Amino acid sequence: MSIDNLFYEVYESRVETKNPPIILLHGLLGMGKNLGSIARYLSSNNKVISMDFPNHGSSSHTQNISLDLLANSVLSILNDLKIEKINLLGHSLGGKVAMLFALRNPKKVNKLIVADMAPVSYPTKLSLMFDALSYFDLSGFNSRKEISLELSHHIQDEQVIQLLIQNIKKINNEFSWRFNLSCIRKGYADLCRGLSIPEDGCPFKNPMLLIYGKKSNYWHSDYGETLNKLFLKSKVLGIEDAGHWIHIDQPNTFNEQISSFINN
Repeated sequence: MSIDNLFYEVYESRVETKNPPIILLHGLLGMGKNLGSIARYLSSNNKVISMDFPNHGSSSHTQNISLDLLANSVLSILNDLKIEKINLLGHSLGGKVAMLFALRNPKKVNKLIVADMAPVSYPTKLSLMFDALSYFDLSGFNSRKEISLELSHHIQDEQVIQLLIQNIKKINNEFSWRFNLSCIRKGYADLCRGLSIPEDGCPFKNPMLLIYGKKSNYWHSDYGETLNKLFLKSKVLGIEDAGHWIHIDQPNTFNEQISSFINN
């Protein structure tokens, strides 16, 4: 399945490398540029491709969204660039999509890295925020500072507010969201679902690293049984003093661990 008008950026390796290209997958409401610091770091030894999912960033909007659609968008990028095998790194929702892609396309994934996400079902805890945003008329604001202040009355997490502010564009002097809010709101439950076999493919037998922030609540040790059934060579690594946005809270440690896993 080919998906039209997908936006991606390519970071060429600064040295000759035999490693497969790395594809970076961002989280819900994010975009590839959120992982720019990771892309720049990894491109010292690897070709890196950072993409925007459909209904996010600068990629096209669709009528529906699902894990299947997002996994297919990764395959579409590979087909467009004529890439046979990749290393795949996903954060949050991007991690869930990366896992699904690896289960369905095991021969295309050399190594899999998942940041702060498990292959389990999560509660749809952002539904209330989506409801609030759906009534949020951006066209009535004059600056991003005004929008940020108003968002702070509804959202307590400053990192979430900054993520939303980065997702605002201005066209003809009016602000609007980059992401397709109505579509994401409608498909949100599917994006939170768990993964299973054989419904979602077959067990992944290549190396897999799940790296999580010890201050985050996205990973619990009781998820390990499900992880091990799906990913036969999985390794779990916790990072101290890091929450859900590990690459922001502990960028040096995160980048070093990822680079070590890919290059060894």
